[in-house]
Amino acid sequence: MRNASEHAGIPARLPLRESRKLPAERASESPRRPLRLVPAAGLALGILATVAAVAGPLPDRPGEAPPEASLAAAIRAIEEERPPTEALERTRVALAARPGWRLAERLRAIALLRASSWEGALTAHRTLLGEELAASLEEGTAETLAGVPPDLLFGMALSHDGLGDVRVAERLYRSYADAVGASSTEAARAYARLAGLLERSAVTWGDPAAERAKAEALDPGGAPATWLPPIPDCPDVPELAPYLVPIRIAASAEPESTVVRLPLLSRYRAPRVRSGEVGGEPVSLTLELHIDPLGVVESAEVLSGPENACALHVAAATAAMTWLFEPALTEDGPTPARIEYDLSLAVQDTSVASGPAEPDTGRAESPAAPDTTGTLPWEPAVTP
Repeated sequence: MRNASEHAGIPARLPLRESRKLPAERASESPRRPLRLVPAAGLALGILATVAAVAGPLPDRPGEAPPEASLAAAIRAIEEERPPTEALERTRVALAARPGWRLAERLRAIALLRASSWEGALTAHRTLLGEELAASLEEGTAETLAGVPPDLLFGMALSHDGLGDVRVAERLYRSYADAVGASSTEAARAYARLAGLLERSAVTWGDPAAERAKAEALDPGGAPATWLPPIPDCPDVPELAPYLVPIRIAASAEPESTVVRLPLLSRYRAPRVRSGEVGGEPVSLTLELHIDPLGVVESAEVLSGPENACALHVAAATAAMTWLFEPALTEDGPTPARIEYDLSLAVQDTSVASGPAEPDTGRAESPAAPDTTGTLPWEPAVTP
């Protein structure tokens, strides 16, 4: 996943196109245009897929999007530091579809912290930790910190800090520093926060200057006073992967309009290939997609991919024609966009065709996501 700084390079312009026919009008046209091979320089093989989508009704946006799409959109909103209400709404939608999804609950807790909703954030963190464990941590009676996710501990400290619970917040900041290693760079955020807490509270115990000095010594180039818990990493949640692929403007796009948000994938279907078309090693293809103002893919072209794999290229482009996006936005509303999308496929990512294709509902059954914490900090200007 990417941190917020990586989004600074997002191009600010997209091509404006003439208005296009609605999906119903396109469906009434006949016959379908065949797949067409397009020559490309070097090793790249272009395949233009202009097949019509055959996957049945598209889901409404955003309510019927798969929960993975909603959660990925919440991650994007947090990474790009958009208003926290967007991330909160996205996590609400994800949890409505998958109640108890721990990863969604953790993202919701981060969004509540970013919104300075301290009471709600404290409740969310206590729920994630369990009431008994949370109480022992707040009281300083926990026998061990082993197995306690440090970022949940830090989030609970921030919540108490924002609520003005000075003694409890101090105890939790110090517990967090112990959990990550008192001399580690990660501990710098706790010392910096603790220094600010002691200064704001004008308490008679503690030494704010000493705490700040420790923070600066451990992370001299950082800004730990504004750190909040990082976004949990998702390496073991493959259902999210297609929705987290970075979207970029296609090289063929002409900059003619200012964009405030790039398209967001809201429905994904893996290519349908036969056994042997994808080996044991992952393969990568780059697609160029033309998305209309309704978020429907109008055309899909394979710009690059494995050589001598025409069937795989056709399957990838055909699958892309069934995808749905939340369209690119300008200040005036939705706009068409021409984007590039890097598709990575392995055996488990594809549907092996052994007979007539079964209907695809577009909603994958997903196991409970593991509780993993990554190292992707973001730094909104929020201070308790």
